[in-house]
Amino acid sequence: MEKLLSICIPTYNRIEKLKGLLGSIAKYPPKRWDMIEVCISDNCSTDGTREFLGQKTGEYPFEVKVGLNAKNEGMDNNILKALALGSGRYSWLVSDDDYFIENGLARAMNFLAGIKDEKTVLIYFSPRLRDNEGNFGLISEPNGFLSDIAVSKSAFEKIKKGDLKLGLKSGYMHCWIIRMLGFSDPENKAVYFGERLIDGEASNLRVELNKELRHSGSFITQYSWLFLHGKQRLFFAKKLVGAVGFPFFHILCERVFRNKGMEKLGIGFFLNNFGMIGIALWLYRAFIGILPLGASELQLGAALFLIGKAKLTKNAEYSFWQEYWLKNFERPELSNRSFFAE
Repeated sequence: MEKLLSICIPTYNRIEKLKGLLGSIAKYPPKRWDMIEVCISDNCSTDGTREFLGQKTGEYPFEVKVGLNAKNEGMDNNILKALALGSGRYSWLVSDDDYFIENGLARAMNFLAGIKDEKTVLIYFSPRLRDNEGNFGLISEPNGFLSDIAVSKSAFEKIKKGDLKLGLKSGYMHCWIIRMLGFSDPENKAVYFGERLIDGEASNLRVELNKELRHSGSFITQYSWLFLHGKQRLFFAKKLVGAVGFPFFHILCERVFRNKGMEKLGIGFFLNNFGMIGIALWLYRAFIGILPLGASELQLGAALFLIGKAKLTKNAEYSFWQEYWLKNFERPELSNRSFFAE
């Protein structure tokens, strides 16, 4: 009997977190264990994870498949290894430091079982995302945290291996897979569950900022490839400009919106994520850090005007980006700063 769901977990040196995730699956069971499998790809851990996977996984009420990498192959390749272990109709990528909430797995399986359209190849399990509009949405906005997305196994296997390799070393292989699902078949589309089924530890500002900046930087070369792909060249030319410019815009938002002032980040932080362009980012951040706040607000207003004219984002309103920053990085009540707000 074909399994409905493969829970695919890439892991490395997080044995206690991994135990917590597996424990949450066992604690909140679906109606039928025979319809799921858990697939774990270990990236050559040194903290006892490999021994645990070899000795203890048979104690769980669900089937566990294990892959042990002979060496650390990087996060992106380990994601592909985890997906390759799965045989279910859908493969749900789950980060090893997350865990299922009560009834989360059962509700997900009920939702998956109700999908009848074979062209629905991506499922967003997240309250943070909006509906993705058809095939073009898959290509242009491959949004999602690692634990937010489940993909059709058959659709994933149709992606050319050479196209998948282009996403290696980006740090965002799961987003690259979404984009390649869009390219592989023009009829492929996504659906949106829209409720929280998995939870995890909240990250601090430095980690969140790192993710946002690295996300932009990692796709610069990939947007270049998309531009050469030949489809919708003008659109992807704009996306490439956005990928290059977004780190500067994000730093500007930090200066204007962060109530506590700009966090201390050394040049190494930017070099590690952007290479030589990190020097320009660091210098720009240092420069606007000593400018009066009003000067930075004027810069932000000008940037939003240009972004709106070029249609690089769907929303170029000051109030939108203010709320976005505070929701994702600060999480207090909205700031009183409203220089450009209506």
